Amino acid sequence: MREIKFLVISDLHTGICHDDNLESKLNINGSINDYGTSIIEFISSLSLKIDSLICCGDIANKGCINSFQAGWKYINQLKSELKIPNLLCVPGNHDHQSRSDNIKNGFSPKHSLQFCQPSFPFEDFEKNTHFWAWNWTYVEHNNFNSFLLNTSAYHGYGEEYRHGRVAIDVSKQISDYISGSGKIQPKSFNLLLCHHHPEKMEHIDEDSDYEQMDGGQFLLKNLQELDVGPWFIIHGHKHFASISYASSSTNTPPTILSAGSLSAVLYDGIKNRTSNQFYIITINLDKTEESGRVVGTFNTYEFNKVKGWQPSKSNNLPAVGGFGSLITPQMIINKLSTLLNSKNTFIEGGELDEILTMIENYTPKELDSLIKKLEQNKYAISRDGNNKIIQIGFKNA
Repeated sequence: MREIKFLVISDLHTGICHDDNLESKLNINGSINDYGTSIIEFISSLSLKIDSLICCGDIANKGCINSFQAGWKYINQLKSELKIPNLLCVPGNHDHQSRSDNIKNGFSPKHSLQFCQPSFPFEDFEKNTHFWAWNWTYVEHNNFNSFLLNTSAYHGYGEEYRHGRVAIDVSKQISDYISGSGKIQPKSFNLLLCHHHPEKMEHIDEDSDYEQMDGGQFLLKNLQELDVGPWFIIHGHKHFASISYASSSTNTPPTILSAGSLSAVLYDGIKNRTSNQFYIITINLDKTEESGRVVGTFNTYEFNKVKGWQPSKSNNLPAVGGFGSLITPQMIINKLSTLLNSKNTFIEGGELDEILTMIENYTPKELDSLIKKLEQNKYAISRDGNNKIIQIGFKNA
């Protein structure tokens, strides 16, 4: 199987003094605290070959220049110590100096980001120039194309700090670049990296969501109409993880990963429903090319005060899951009807492998739907401590 692995982090909100411990677990005051060190040590212990480190922004906290510098150096250290060849990163609203404090260079939301060291978000001068001039840029990789979008580009003006934005002209410019430049070679899939979410996420706070990027729906529509292959969108900002499919009029909607926060102290509304997390995303290139949609799996790791880093126990994004499946729950039911009968009332171990293969690319919501359908059809399911299905049989068998 040909595959690509991403390490995804987001919303560090890096602290630089003792008082910042109230807002971030990652505190870099001259040296990295134990929390920051534990991240590197734990990921190293996984012994994975990671192709790209992806960060969705909010490296800093509240527009603090020193906070950003410390967090950006930490991200580069993470890349170096884990021997990850590629780094893709965008700024968030907390990275821009969108608060009109006294700054020696005068008020400019992006000035400190443009002149920091190491250079941000790329080492390449031309890519940085394009990113800061047009609020997006394109990067070609062996098996995928990536587009990095600055959804905080208008922060510092009026009420813009309250939400993200992708200007209609920016979406059109990206579309024109892809369809008309001749520079974009078709790949297995396309990656869009941004900080704000392109669609509302009212399920998080059960309230109106005004923080999404203005113009997000127009962007999604344009990307799908380009017909250049499937899209995988990764964003942060909400500190609440989920994986879903975008609203679409086609049968190949973009897959959207909302990344939780790596290290921010979580606010009361979500602290008992999620955790500080990072993600290993594995894209199956063979299945992706075969199906025309991004197919893969994810592993979620969270921080526990007692045990440290561990596979996720959070309900919103479990330890293991997938995305991109074309197999419906009814197809699973039909398959079980051929495997179970009055003489063979349950399957487990190797007998279960075919079913597990069929559902390995199910999202958590799709898996929940399958479980309900199995129960409606009088099947009983047993799971292990990591929520993996280990047995399926008839109820009361």
